[in-house]
Amino acid sequence: MNEIDRHLSIFLNGLAQRTLWLDRVLAFIGEEQVLKGGVLVMLLCWAWFTTKGDTARNRPLVIVSVLGASTAALISRGLTHVLPYRPRPLWDPTLGLVRPPTVLPEFLEKWSSLPSDHASLFVGLSFGLMKISPRVGRFALVYATIVALFPRLYLGLHYLSDLLAGALVGIVMVVIFGLPMVRTYTVRPALAWHERSPGSFYAFAFLAGHQIVQLFGDLRVFLVLIGSAARHVWQMVR
Repeated sequence: MNEIDRHLSIFLNGLAQRTLWLDRVLAFIGEEQVLKGGVLVMLLCWAWFTTKGDTARNRPLVIVSVLGASTAALISRGLTHVLPYRPRPLWDPTLGLVRPPTVLPEFLEKWSSLPSDHASLFVGLSFGLMKISPRVGRFALVYATIVALFPRLYLGLHYLSDLLAGALVGIVMVVIFGLPMVRTYTVRPALAWHERSPGSFYAFAFLAGHQIVQLFGDLRVFLVLIGSAARHVWQMVR
């Protein structure tokens, strides 16, 4: 797989700065969070409120999809710190890739590329939507592949195997959260909360949808700050 990764990355990068309109379009799409996560959140809202099909069946599946895919994204981000470091294609000096015409965050150069949390989140959500509506789920998967994942491959931010590994994590976690034993401790309390206090439930759902669109960027910053503060306190009390 390593050779396939390298050859594909070099081939796609060979198009860079030769087809300027393609570079600009993919760079724009790669930076726009609403285009990536916003559409999938809209589809989740449709699945929750649609009168087509069985609401009693659809709503638990929406919760399973959100919890499973979100957990998968966090797990994938955690795995990048546990698995052996893998430089992103763009910063691998052995590939000699041309930098795309866009401003990329400096921290990406230090982050390992395997697995892709983008793939974990968006493929996981698409897989969950397939259980609600195969037609909508297939659309979500194709859309996520074209808009959320392919630009990262083209821009040299991920190898193909990074995306496949992340997608696998997303699918596995949605399956796990869909197991009856797990749903007892996740879906049932969430539905009970919705029945007991719909106002607070939808307020939290809005915040969760916003974080999905942002790929939990704010949450990750918050967790990093908490971790730094905890280490500082620990050093003081030792």
